[in-house]
Amino acid sequence: MSILSKGQTKTSVQSTPAQFAQRTAAAANNRFSLLAIHLYAQLTAGLCFYLYRHVSTPSYMSILLLFVPLSVIYFLSPHLGKTENLLSTPLGKCAGMLFIFCLLIDALMSLAAFTALVREMLPDYNSVLIVLASLICVMPAFRARNPHALPSLAHLLRFPLLLAFAFSMLGTLNQGNGGNLFPLLGMDGKRIFTGGLWMCGCLSPVLSPLFLSGPLQKTQKRKGFASLSVALLLGAGTALLAAYLLPFYFLSRPETVGTQLLLFLKVNTSLLAWSLMVCGMMLLLLISLSYALSQCCRLFGCITRKNLSPWAGLLLLPLPALATDGAMEWLVALASVRGWLLAGVLLAALIGTIGRKDRKSA
Repeated sequence: MSILSKGQTKTSVQSTPAQFAQRTAAAANNRFSLLAIHLYAQLTAGLCFYLYRHVSTPSYMSILLLFVPLSVIYFLSPHLGKTENLLSTPLGKCAGMLFIFCLLIDALMSLAAFTALVREMLPDYNSVLIVLASLICVMPAFRARNPHALPSLAHLLRFPLLLAFAFSMLGTLNQGNGGNLFPLLGMDGKRIFTGGLWMCGCLSPVLSPLFLSGPLQKTQKRKGFASLSVALLLGAGTALLAAYLLPFYFLSRPETVGTQLLLFLKVNTSLLAWSLMVCGMMLLLLISLSYALSQCCRLFGCITRKNLSPWAGLLLLPLPALATDGAMEWLVALASVRGWLLAGVLLAALIGTIGRKDRKSA
């Protein structure tokens, strides 16, 4: 249906509100694609840094346990900040700062995994140079002049990344053995639960709706939940396939993080699979690192009204650059704090929301 107005023909699609709605929906889809990529990157890093050693064969069960907190946090977080801008209140700013610390640990995990991956391929390279080169690659994330650039890139690359990993991983199915999935509960049933608790720190993307400037439509909420759920299932599928291909004692032995990131290439030795897996993993980790840093800069600017200096990225340098067993243990211990930080974010936002409602009712 068209409407003739001042000599111009307009349709519902070409009208300004319709165009704005389309752009908002496209921006939301791009943003959730980025969040899903970041979630999968953190799950993959968590597998290599912790789960394979701590839980081994049933690592996929620990990841599947995350579906419950993912659902609760995702559908609860928009209600905590819907009455007014969360970051305009003292408790909201406190929640924002806790979230910044959580994102910095996410960035540290992605950077350490990227450094370990490069060292696995180029063992003679200096770790400090690798870390510095990685930070230079993501330096535009500190500026964030175009906030839609990274989400658009992530949305564009989601299927190429999926195809690259599928080709490298699913090509190994004929070499697996169902007997490798046993013992079903691994070394101890309690380790599955403790592994799931440690991996709760990977759920920082689920808290993103808490800090959005505007409310999400129902359709956008469903798409966002579907994207994050697919990322979680892909993470569990990765752990399940690794357990199917490799025996219990292989997954639990202390291999390097770089070796475990390229675990499937020990079974799929084709040159094409090697190229796709390496390029896809590097791109995945760099996108995750860029997202975490850009979100830190955006939230820091909203809270303090100041821009975060790019030199702040050097704070991430020490642990990945050391690349020693002791440094990796410190990193795993630091990553275990993320779950408590996320709980603190939710608690501060909940108290702040209750306080705002009480003031309004009074």
